[in-house]
Amino acid sequence: MVTPEQRRTLIERQIAEWEEVAFTAEVAHRVHTRLKSGDAALEKFASDMVKAEYAIDELRTMLKELENVA
Repeated sequence: MVTPEQRRTLIERQIAEWEEVAFTAEVAHRVHTRLKSGDAALEKFASDMVKAEYAIDELRTMLKELENVA
């Protein structure tokens, strides 16, 4: 069984991973904008940033719910 502390650690790790995805997508978007890459490439990076933002929001909600239970 996964303890509440282990759950918290796993959720925090997931948040960190998604924050890395968001940062990487932001950097790639900036670089590809400078390189004047096509719209499809830029849209992919923007989409990745949005997905990461949604994931982080959901994980933070889960973390708050976990804290309310503990």
